[in-house]
Amino acid sequence: MLAAVDDVAGEQGEAVASRSSGTVAIVADSATDPPEELVRDLGILLVPIYIRFGEQLYRDRVDISVAEVAARLARGELAKTINPGPADYLQAFRHALEQNPRASILCFTISARLSASYQSALVARNLVDAATIHVVDTTAGSLASGWQVIEAARAASRGESAQRILRRTESIARSLRFYALVDNLRHLYHAGRIGHAQAALGTLLDIKPILTLREGEVVLAERQRGQQRALQRLVALACEGIEGRAVKCAVFYTGAEAPAQALAAELSRRLHLEELLVAHAGPVITASVGAGLVGFALFPTALETHRREAPYG
Repeated sequence: MLAAVDDVAGEQGEAVASRSSGTVAIVADSATDPPEELVRDLGILLVPIYIRFGEQLYRDRVDISVAEVAARLARGELAKTINPGPADYLQAFRHALEQNPRASILCFTISARLSASYQSALVARNLVDAATIHVVDTTAGSLASGWQVIEAARAASRGESAQRILRRTESIARSLRFYALVDNLRHLYHAGRIGHAQAALGTLLDIKPILTLREGEVVLAERQRGQQRALQRLVALACEGIEGRAVKCAVFYTGAEAPAQALAAELSRRLHLEELLVAHAGPVITASVGAGLVGFALFPTALETHRREAPYG
């Protein structure tokens, strides 16, 4: 797995150097799902998670695209995801320090309850001499993690300190609201994210499961009958208690874009959106949930900044 960062480093190196000229470099595992254009523009260094189809192993966003993952799933293939190892993170950290030897590094991973990426990054951190590296368990996944990565990278590009950035991302993590409607739970069951009983519910009577993240784990929040009713419920969950407050919102999807655009339009009408991202989830999330996902991750832009017990090493 050592070669995982090499190809990515070549493409992202110039951006990392230009955006990390102050004090902080941003590293993240690819399942945090920041959109490609923001990865490029903000100089985020992604560590690819691995995707396995049968005996073939691919690096997320390097060896396999989201379109290729979707096509293989449509043919009935099932995918497994494999965490980056310490060597992958070690290469990423060393690459960031080659670009700026004085940089502090903030490394963001999806929830430690969903992946061993966090532990791999901690091991790698301990192998790097004379560097300040914070490894952050976002306690989330996809764009619920991605918002933390994006906002950290934006703050780093403004020259903010590592500690100031960590305080902001902690506040975002506390305030994030994340719900996702899935067409069925087959792929999540195959990936080991949910149990058989939960998966079986998604096949009954046109029941559409709505998932959320609770204490870093994917859980079934509720069930709705039919796609339209489920989408209406997503809107209600997004707006509950937050009308009138400025928010940043990401709408994400796999497969057809139309439900996501409909959700985004309704949220634009109902909420005070300071920023709206609409993005197809990346290869890892697509491999994990299959087609038919639509969801949102949002947080209020006026954040509390008091510290809590930090989820980073």
